[in-house]
Amino acid sequence: MGLLDDNFRGLQHIGIPVTNLEKSIEFYKKLGFTPEMSAPFDNENGTGKCCMAKRKDTVIELYQLLNIELHVTKKR
Repeated sequence: MGLLDDNFRGLQHIGIPVTNLEKSIEFYKKLGFTPEMSAPFDNENGTGKCCMAKRKDTVIELYQLLNIELHVTKKR
């Protein structure tokens, strides 16, 4: 067995940067995800916002940085 086989048991969640959290939540709802919790988070430039959503065994974290940092997200 390889390194991953011996040490990797799964993912807790996947983080996805978004430019508009509310629109992104609606998009992922259409894909069958259910928002489980939303909360602000502290960042070096202020406070961002995030939402954890779940579909079966898959959990995603949608997070939106501050407007000052959105240009980086838009380039991805």
